[in-house]
Amino acid sequence: MKQLSLILLLLFNFSHGQEMQLSLVKAEKLALDQNLDLALAQKEVSKARISVGMAIGAVLPSLSSYGSYTKNHELPVLYLPNFSKPSGPKIPITLGVPYSATAGLTLNQPLFTGGVALNGFKIARASHNLSEFSEELASQHVTLTVRSLYFQIELNYL
Repeated sequence: MKQLSLILLLLFNFSHGQEMQLSLVKAEKLALDQNLDLALAQKEVSKARISVGMAIGAVLPSLSSYGSYTKNHELPVLYLPNFSKPSGPKIPITLGVPYSATAGLTLNQPLFTGGVALNGFKIARASHNLSEFSEELASQHVTLTVRSLYFQIELNYL
């Protein structure tokens, strides 16, 4: 607010003795476009809107999938003794397959959350409403400050 009043005072001081070029509408538009408090309030509104979406998403079903593919270059070999000829060579048994694939799909739906999801949504919605009111308050405060300074300067130059 101090920066805004300083900018307005400097603008009017440079135009002293000249015709005033900054109208009230232009001053309000300039202040509303460049005010940091109002920009922060607008960011808080968008952040609160996102939190409402996240609260709604907490009760929606979630879908996840996974998959893997494997090519075995060498398969493991298990050697069993030859029971028909104990002195003979062992019998090799190859385990597994050269190619394997696995895939899956999981669907989760929260059925009972104990009121956490509903309360989270209510809190997010209240926070969104509060941030909208805060933005409106910041906008009105900027407008009030601009009008007050504008008319003070206007009265000083009469």
